[in-house]
Amino acid sequence: MPYCHRCGTKLDEDAHFCQKCGTAVATYVSPVVTFTPAAPAKPVRNDPVIIGAIALIALLVVGVVVVALLAAPFSTVNIDQTYQDNTTNINKLNLNVQTDGTKVNVITQNVNNNNFIITLKGTGSKSNFGGSSDSPIQVTFYNDTVNNVLTVTTKITESTSFSRLNLDCNIYVNPALKLNLNVTSQAGQVSLTADKPATFESLNLQTSAGTVEANLQNVTVAGNVTLKTQAGSVDFRMSQVKV
Repeated sequence: MPYCHRCGTKLDEDAHFCQKCGTAVATYVSPVVTFTPAAPAKPVRNDPVIIGAIALIALLVVGVVVVALLAAPFSTVNIDQTYQDNTTNINKLNLNVQTDGTKVNVITQNVNNNNFIITLKGTGSKSNFGGSSDSPIQVTFYNDTVNNVLTVTTKITESTSFSRLNLDCNIYVNPALKLNLNVTSQAGQVSLTADKPATFESLNLQTSAGTVEANLQNVTVAGNVTLKTQAGSVDFRMSQVKV
């Protein structure tokens, strides 16, 4: 029930004026609120500008990393290793050598009455980001003597941490021994210089990608000789060879 806001007289429901003081009756109308839904946000993943910006940032990051790697200082490691055997009463040498990409030179020469000497000389370089390996090469070496026969097996593996490797492997074998030589390389040159009187019971020189050279003079060949390369050349010279 409404009342006059001025004199407080009780009013009729449909009264427009107070019947006592004549004051107009106030009418209250509830406000109407209209809600307008917001437009859906445009997906970021489909925005070509955002995608282009992300791609550009990725390219810049990759470029910075590449430049840092190329400009990084290199550390150089010198390689100087020697393996030898001077066991007495040996009359036969079975020598097996396997390398990744090392240049191998075999020479028939008696050095200080050793049955053989293997020298590894060179340098290896790597970036400071090149990994944790401290040596450019890993060498596994095995030798055994049975009934005056010396068998030697060695494998030279290059470290993947070193991108700059220059290594020569020189092998001196005593020409007074009966020789069985088996030398294989994945990507290096293999050569043999036999200019001293010697006897080869077998000779196998192979490389997958390199040159094979053999110079035989005043030697006796008593078995099979294999000189082979898959992607390179073979240079075979001999004189006064007995078969």
